[in-house]
Amino acid sequence: MRRLLVASTILTLVAVIASVSGVPARASVPTRVPFQGLLLDSGGAPVTAVVSLDFELFDALVAGASLWSESHPGVTVVDGVYSVDLGATNPLDAAVFTDGAAFLEITVDGETLVPRQQMLAVPYAAVADEAKRVTGVPETALASLWEHVNYDGGGPPNDDPEEGTADVDGDGIPNFLDPDNDGDLIPDIEEVANGTPINLVSPTITGTTPSNLRVFEDTSLAVAGFNLGTLTSVTLDGAAITPSNATPTGFDLSFPFYTATGTATIVVTIANGESATEMVPILSIPPTLAEVIPRSGRVGIPITITLSGADFRPDSVVTIEGQSAPFSFVDATELTLTTTPTIEGPNTIEVTNPDGTSDALEWLVRPFSSHILFVTSGRYAADFGSIAAADALCQAEADAARLGGTFKAWLSRAPDSVPPYSPAADLSSNPEGPYIQPGIFGGVPGRVIADDWADLTDGHVDEPVEVTAEGWLRSSSFTWTGTLADGTAWTNTCGDWTDTSARGAVGYTGGSGANWTVTNGAGYCDDLKGFYCLEQ
Repeated sequence: MRRLLVASTILTLVAVIASVSGVPARASVPTRVPFQGLLLDSGGAPVTAVVSLDFELFDALVAGASLWSESHPGVTVVDGVYSVDLGATNPLDAAVFTDGAAFLEITVDGETLVPRQQMLAVPYAAVADEAKRVTGVPETALASLWEHVNYDGGGPPNDDPEEGTADVDGDGIPNFLDPDNDGDLIPDIEEVANGTPINLVSPTITGTTPSNLRVFEDTSLAVAGFNLGTLTSVTLDGAAITPSNATPTGFDLSFPFYTATGTATIVVTIANGESATEMVPILSIPPTLAEVIPRSGRVGIPITITLSGADFRPDSVVTIEGQSAPFSFVDATELTLTTTPTIEGPNTIEVTNPDGTSDALEWLVRPFSSHILFVTSGRYAADFGSIAAADALCQAEADAARLGGTFKAWLSRAPDSVPPYSPAADLSSNPEGPYIQPGIFGGVPGRVIADDWADLTDGHVDEPVEVTAEGWLRSSSFTWTGTLADGTAWTNTCGDWTDTSARGAVGYTGGSGANWTVTNGAGYCDDLKGFYCLEQ
């Protein structure tokens, strides 16, 4: 659908006024009338195309009798503007205009535009000043004609600066054809909708960075827009504020934080008194506490922990079991603090922002002498080379799971190895307990496998050792151990974990008797299996 704004333009006399020679007006009216129009699409944008135009004059605004018609195929339209000579193929008879009202109907590529445009006694001059120079024509008559003739399609008065033949922005396009009279980059149709003058440059704010504000957060706000080169004032919520880095397309503002949610109102005013307003939301965004690293601590042992999440603030408050815990602010996603846990069991760590919003997680505080025992998620052939290499694999999985602590593999070398090695000879140096498993599926640790070293090595465990460092179950699987139920070495150790052609003693993750660490059979050393890891 197209819209057509019509205006006759290049005219030099008046049909109802005598010519300079005194010849009757009827004889002076040309049979061809230069005609110019503006063709816009449904969105109000000027059309550039080649179109077919049909013109027809009627004696009524709706229906009525046809007075004259003519077709103009192949008319070039550039930036919405086209020009034709009416009467070029079918001469216009002066009687069309003198016998009564005439209404022009225009059809574009078969589409008839409505409403018809009334053509009264059409003036032949673009501006009254030009007509004043015609000898013998009274200025009062011209003034009356200029005031009452529907010249520009928008209705008199024709000296209205928002229409007429004036050119407010000096771009060579008269106001009644110009979609942006004042040249301020704001379409006139938008300015009319906004209640701002279409013949006066208006400032515009296109947005801010960030696009919203947060309570209790000092703010630097970048305001973007255009027509801001003559900026005279900026107000924030009605109070004057001084911008910095001002350019015709934007400026910066700095101001203290807001203490309540709502909307901040920015108003800019330029030298001609025109203003623009931008509303910026003020939000309250609570913190998100996603993880506490490491996942547990021990009573009485100082520990540095990291809180990860989102929307932390330097002035947030951290508490552990309701007690303030001073912290270091790394950034909005990370806080670090050093604490010495005092309360055994699940501890609540909470982060509270100044607006009162908060988030919390449970963090396990274990007994002073507790140890974590898990099975690796990785599976390996038994040629990883040494106990030390297996220890490194245990530590890597513990670190990846953010368990903290030092971990060693539950593996032995053969009794006749030099030097021999077994968990009983090394890990039993911390005989106290309990020995616990990581929390299942990422929960906090806590389930007790054995109360102490003696309980761990008495041929029975309270819980199967079937949870990985990350908290996943690996039940019903065999693991490399080379270790008897009392923690001492057995003979089958896959050549001290270097020979995949040998056999090795295995444990069973689903077992709760001695078979958790040694079964009646042995595994082929080229099979892929995990092994146990114990915290020192």
